Amino acid sequence: EKLKDQIYIEIINESTNQERLQGHLRKNVIGTDLAAVMYIYFQNEKREDGKILVCAWMARQWQTDPEILFQMAFENTVAQIPVYISGLKDMLSGQPAKSLQEFYCEKDALYVLSNMTVNGGATALIYPGVLQTLADNCQSGFYILPSSVHEVLLMRDDGKMEDWELQRLVRDINRSIVLTAEEILSDRVYHYDREEQSLSMAAIPERTEEELGFIKGFSGEWEENPDVELER
Repeated sequence: EKLKDQIYIEIINESTNQERLQGHLRKNVIGTDLAAVMYIYFQNEKREDGKILVCAWMARQWQTDPEILFQMAFENTVAQIPVYISGLKDMLSGQPAKSLQEFYCEKDALYVLSNMTVNGGATALIYPGVLQTLADNCQSGFYILPSSVHEVLLMRDDGKMEDWELQRLVRDINRSIVLTAEEILSDRVYHYDREEQSLSMAAIPERTEEELGFIKGFSGEWEENPDVELER
């Protein structure tokens, strides 16, 4: 009862956080290499922010069904941490964020999707209706470039960019800016299809996987609910 309003959802990369996720509750984000996990947020006596991953044993100790816990955390996240959308140029120049209804795509522009705290803001990808609203406003699908766990970049799919070019761009950015291993969301590029209303990883030719240094054939065992997927 004391903690239930302090539990939130964040998305992280599933495969690169294999060890960190052992024994923790999570759900796969359909069509991606990402997983949604739960955190307890708190402030210490110096009013410094901190967070703790929710373990499976916590749910057992609280005698709470994991599904109910996830739903509660998801509702907390959406209600208490609103989505943030802004043109990259506007954000850099200090312009205010736009509401989803005000958002529209300009030609060849990049947009930043996050939350109002810019902490774990990539989670806005799974907020209900966000991606479809953006796609409807753009009148097209779009690419999603995961710049960090705190934010992602959106680019309208106008048919001009090749998937592998964007893939290389994301990987180069992840290695050129100052990010901790836990802050890197993914080296993969995602695509949102407006008509199908679906999120997926952009296709990559085999030759570019080798060029980009991806490791093939990874498989892992997970302790908690490995087959449960997060519904969009």
